[in-house]
Amino acid sequence: MKGFAPSPVSISEPMNHSYLSRFPITNHSASRLGLTLTSLLAILATASPATATVAVTAVSTATSVPPRSAPARENNPRLIAALSKPKPNGATPSGSTSGNPFSTAPVGSGGLPGVVIPDATAEPLEQDLDSLLAVPCGAVSLFGDGLRPSLAAELLGCNPDASGGAVNLYGGNALPNATLAGDTGIGSGGLLLYTTSDHVETVRIIGAEHGTQGAQALFKNAEGNKTIEIDAQDSTDPAAGGAIRMRKNDGSTTVELKSEDADGQGLVALYTNDGATETVRLVGSEYGTQGSQLLLKNKAGNTTVEIDSQEGSPDTAGALVRLKNNNGDVTIKLQSDANGEGVITTQVLTITGGSDLSERFDVRPSNDPDATPRPGMLVSIDPSRPGELRVADRPCDTTVAGIISGAGGIKTGMLMGQSGTLADGTHPVALSGRVYCYADASFGAIRPGDLLTTSSKAGHAMRTTATEAAGAVIGKAMTSLESGQGLVLVLVNLQ
Repeated sequence: MKGFAPSPVSISEPMNHSYLSRFPITNHSASRLGLTLTSLLAILATASPATATVAVTAVSTATSVPPRSAPARENNPRLIAALSKPKPNGATPSGSTSGNPFSTAPVGSGGLPGVVIPDATAEPLEQDLDSLLAVPCGAVSLFGDGLRPSLAAELLGCNPDASGGAVNLYGGNALPNATLAGDTGIGSGGLLLYTTSDHVETVRIIGAEHGTQGAQALFKNAEGNKTIEIDAQDSTDPAAGGAIRMRKNDGSTTVELKSEDADGQGLVALYTNDGATETVRLVGSEYGTQGSQLLLKNKAGNTTVEIDSQEGSPDTAGALVRLKNNNGDVTIKLQSDANGEGVITTQVLTITGGSDLSERFDVRPSNDPDATPRPGMLVSIDPSRPGELRVADRPCDTTVAGIISGAGGIKTGMLMGQSGTLADGTHPVALSGRVYCYADASFGAIRPGDLLTTSSKAGHAMRTTATEAAGAVIGKAMTSLESGQGLVLVLVNLQ
């Protein structure tokens, strides 16, 4: 439906004596226009000749309209009256073959100034009468100014596609660029907008979707395909909320925004390229009673990621993340508030950032001023400070605890501790795993597999035997140190 315009009324002669009104005289045509013939002509008679031209047509629907191709003038009881400005100097209209086609005989009792009756034999009006016979009901047309004014606006008592009136606004393309219709074909009024180049409908706003629901706005691309749909009522339920849908050119819905779903919650949904499968669902209230929820799905439509801002009740509950396989089994669960604790639950945990298990400790320097705590140093339990360590500086020290992690480019793999308690500190101390340690080969060359213990060199390990260092072994060497001091890779295993 591209506008509700009848065939534009054309005039075969120049419009120096522009039509201001044109209407058939019937028993009730004026009342169908909502005003009397005399009052309408009186109003139009005051119009400035420099302003836009007005044309008025009315047809009694009680009389069938003759076919467009055969406007039998002599058998049609309608008469055209025109209110116009006489052509200057009484000149004959261009194209007329029988002189001026207008006489000055007044219409009605007493007549009206400027009212003329077209000569029934005047050929220039044949085209106008033919157009008027094609109009199925009353109409008011506004024309632009000029020698051959174009149709600018139109008020129709009804339209060819549906019942109800319509207003058409024309552009320079001689086609309606905007239509306001009392009935868009579904019993509801609406506004339609078109492109100016090829007259494609790009906007349709109607008062009631399907004629029974709330308002709807449709936005289309230049090809006329619907790409955005806005519904004030997203179902037949009168209390239903609104929805916005975005579509591709082929009609596939890829984005959907709803004010409420089946649980009464706000919803954003994203779909695959073909619009067949929902892959993202964001709701404002899970089950309509809890916090927000985000579901991510694979192409098969199965949920593989679930993020809940509220894990059940009460309303103050923390967040929950579930990672699932394609069968829906939860393989990883992250809880922000499991009885006040953060918990990660999984079958296998793989750490790729480091290779040792460490705990946080505060470490005090030894009596050696050069032995400040740093990665790679051996540390022992500090008997004077509960829960703390010190740099080891005694051979075969049975209080040996571990090695400060991070030396030789190997980082801590897992770090444990509890803030605000004795189980906390500033240094990660490796208690298990592989870590580089300072060693002193002056007590004997170190080779892979040798047992290591503390030495008199602060923070340094030395080679030992199980007999010599029972209860003071830190682990086994995994690299060699033939002489001097340096780093040795140690497999930490306290004995």
